[in-house]
Amino acid sequence: DQLIGATGRALEERPDISKIKAYFGLVKSNSFYLPGRTLRFKEPLVLVEGEIDSIRVYQAGWTNVAAIAQGSKINQKQAQRIVASRPSEVILFLDYDKVGQQLTEEMIRLLREENSLLPISKVYYPCLSLKGRKIDPGAMVENKIRYVLNRRRPCSAWKQFSLD
Repeated sequence: DQLIGATGRALEERPDISKIKAYFGLVKSNSFYLPGRTLRFKEPLVLVEGEIDSIRVYQAGWTNVAAIAQGSKINQKQAQRIVASRPSEVILFLDYDKVGQQLTEEMIRLLREENSLLPISKVYYPCLSLKGRKIDPGAMVENKIRYVLNRRRPCSAWKQFSLD
């Protein structure tokens, strides 16, 4: 028997949390975590960073959702798989931190290289916070997830926004 995957989430912040190694040293893959077990053609596809994020989005009713297996990185092979799934639109719903926003820009670039006509949208939610900290999709309640996803905008409309 061999462990092929593991995931987790800290429920409260602890000073020693940074000592926990992400992914427990497992080999990262080109796959996606799919709470719905498959991607559906010709429907909007929501892409998130982590497995917990994808489960929360799925529970909110957006069932064509995938989490990037590497969390904070995407590669060309993953972009090819996304385009090959023939979504009607790709919705980028990544963490609204610096890493998440850099990943969003990288995903847009790679997806555009694969298919320049693929509609890509981003979700904008910098004002949402919990106890003064910005929250990620996995920490949102279902109605808030539906609210921000329904108010997504095409990527071309986002040039004006920046974290700086």
